[in-house]
Amino acid sequence: MMNFSDNKITMTLIIVVIIIVGAFFFFNKDSQQGSEQIIPKGSEVGSLAHDFSLNNISGKEINLSNYRGEIIFLNFWATWCPPCKAEMQAIQKLHEENKKVKVIAVNTQENKDDVLDYLMVNKYSFTTLLDQEGKITSKYLIRGIPTTLIIDQDGVIVKRHSGTLSYEQMLAMVKEK
Repeated sequence: MMNFSDNKITMTLIIVVIIIVGAFFFFNKDSQQGSEQIIPKGSEVGSLAHDFSLNNISGKEINLSNYRGEIIFLNFWATWCPPCKAEMQAIQKLHEENKKVKVIAVNTQENKDDVLDYLMVNKYSFTTLLDQEGKITSKYLIRGIPTTLIIDQDGVIVKRHSGTLSYEQMLAMVKEK
């Protein structure tokens, strides 16, 4: 025969088991939902863009993640590259005329003074970041320049193009997003 003390222990154990089982189902449900929403980081279309920090032409550190919530036109280029030079006026036009898109040009492995001179002579005012060691260029698996990526408001790469783009092609890339 059970006494009052045994009933109290049994009820406490039952309550503890119910809480543990309930917590297991609650947290397991949340982790399953979260796993459907996790996007792997990478450099290809469909991947979450790798975050990075680089200095802009003025020496200020800029993080890609600071632009989360905006459409990003991310272009890798160099001043010595004729195809890169060919699309710079179109990139400037995109920067000036399409305020819904944040233009970020990553100059790869060049001297800051050379890049600054080039930008000033040509009156380019879009955000230019310096990847002097080429680490970000490598992280994004850039094999040739110019290469452009379109990153959506959630930080996901939605377009990737190697080679020169016209202004019309740039507009199509950001609008198809």
